[in-house]
Amino acid sequence: MQLVNRTSGNNFITDIPNAQLRLPSGDAFSFRSDKPIAGVSEITVTNFDANTIRVTVTGQVSQLWSCLIVQMRG
Repeated sequence: MQLVNRTSGNNFITDIPNAQLRLPSGDAFSFRSDKPIAGVSEITVTNFDANTIRVTVTGQVSQLWSCLIVQMRG
């Protein structure tokens, strides 16, 4: 699976291609959490399009993402 990561302002955005979130009823699934941890204002998980899930993490400061990206690339 190839994730597509980028930052935009205080947002860290990851697109997960070839994936969809669906509830057992067939309805689209979405998730939102406000202030889940220190330094993070919000996390959302949604269907971006017919074949892509988007995870957006909004930080209180944009410097948080440069540290996260370095850790993910290992």
